[in-house]
Amino acid sequence: MKSLKLAFALVLLGASFAFNLPTKPLQDNNKLMQIMMDGMKEMMNMKMTQDPDHDFAMMMKHHHQDGIKMARYETENGKSEELKAMAKKMIDDMQKDIDSLNAFLKEHDVAIRDTKFEQHMQAAMDTMMAGTKNAGLTGNVDHDFAVLMAVHHQGAIEMSKGELQHGQHARMKTMANKIIESNTKEKKQLEAWHSKNRK
Repeated sequence: MKSLKLAFALVLLGASFAFNLPTKPLQDNNKLMQIMMDGMKEMMNMKMTQDPDHDFAMMMKHHHQDGIKMARYETENGKSEELKAMAKKMIDDMQKDIDSLNAFLKEHDVAIRDTKFEQHMQAAMDTMMAGTKNAGLTGNVDHDFAVLMAVHHQGAIEMSKGELQHGQHARMKTMANKIIESNTKEKKQLEAWHSKNRK
């Protein structure tokens, strides 16, 4: 995924200028951002098969694993009981998805080739990168979790749209529809919390 790696490098070059962090540098100050950046870098280094169903399952599994890390950080360090409850539900839901994705990857034989799916994944990653660049982080765990998890959810939505357009396996299409529905709902909840609690 050379084009994704290049886009990621360009974002990192501008990242230190994009956030309103009054004290420490971004990477020293924000664990949630670190999780997202590390996760995106790892996803970009994945070897794609050009089988949309396989590659969607592989990337969504990793995407969910990073989401669980972010949600656990909120449950351990956040102060908002509302957000911590949301985070706990996210952990449970994403782990169930991961179990299903693992089962699919174990059973599925790589078959079809579709280079357009990889292009769609690049667009999804670009969406997440743009969201992190304009996040306006504050260093407050609850605030930054709400903002960054909403960005993370939008990435999952865009990835799932790619599966619906290019995938062929019914199980993965069902998974994609489920992710779009649940992540859209949770994204609205996160944005509502942020709007209500923004200082």
